[in-house]
Amino acid sequence: MPLHPFYHRRARNVKSFESPGIQHSGNCPNAESVASVSREFRRNCYANGEYAAHHADKLYRKRRKNCGRKPKLKEGPTRDYVLEKMSLRWSPEQIAGRSKLDNEPFGISFPTIYRAIDSGVLPPQLKKIMRFKWQHKKCKGEDKRGKIPDTTPISKRPAGAENRTRFGHWESDTVLGMRKTGCFGTHVERKSGYLVAFRINDRQDKAFNIATIKAFSAIPDKLKKSFTVDNGKEFAAHKELSEATGMNVYFCDPYSPWQRGTNENTNGLLRQFFPKGTSFADVTDEDLQHFVDMINNRPRKRLNFLTPFEVLKKFFL
Repeated sequence: MPLHPFYHRRARNVKSFESPGIQHSGNCPNAESVASVSREFRRNCYANGEYAAHHADKLYRKRRKNCGRKPKLKEGPTRDYVLEKMSLRWSPEQIAGRSKLDNEPFGISFPTIYRAIDSGVLPPQLKKIMRFKWQHKKCKGEDKRGKIPDTTPISKRPAGAENRTRFGHWESDTVLGMRKTGCFGTHVERKSGYLVAFRINDRQDKAFNIATIKAFSAIPDKLKKSFTVDNGKEFAAHKELSEATGMNVYFCDPYSPWQRGTNENTNGLLRQFFPKGTSFADVTDEDLQHFVDMINNRPRKRLNFLTPFEVLKKFFL
């Protein structure tokens, strides 16, 4: 901490103050006015009226610690709100955006939340449940597993699916657990971001189709238009899936995960609860649905901080 600004000049100032009738010349660059020196004495002298530079510097340092703005998230309702939403795996940006949408009586920005976590104002353990950016894996060459026949490329997908102006177009994929413990099938509606997920024992196309057909039997027909999938073998029986659901199936170009960006992002949200290497053997349907509900009730920036559930609810009203 820097020394008190009077520290190096106090001896001269004290002498000047005690000399009756003395006035500093304005031509002296280090001169202090009598008012400044008087104020210095009033603020920093001992109780008996005596003055010492080391005592004044100690008082200055003590006051300096109380300067500046106090951490907004140190305590109070704002902190409680942020901690509650962080426990639901909301990102700082989602928390800040949703607080404005809900007209909360306080204002908070997402950089403030990040700074509070980095500085220790909020518990540092929050970093462990926050998402982080995955690095894209480089293409290792041509896929030698064979090609799925009779596929329809993504370029044939209708404009309503491409520009997200129509409901009912879904992106699909699987999320792998620890080896031989099963996987999750995931379908994400492109316009709303609504997630449908289920657990299956393996990635075989038959198991994936059975679970998908069962899950979509409860979905209204006007939300069933198409699937967009990658070239994984779980989609090899795409014709049977299309016939059973009445939905078209479009295939992304090889090594182009960004063509299913909505699904990739949502799988990342699911990974917050089931990190890579997690065993899915003991995950029940109720367990998975609990976390799916959390994701579907999580506000999204692209939805103006509405939740996927709220967007679909508006669609059906």
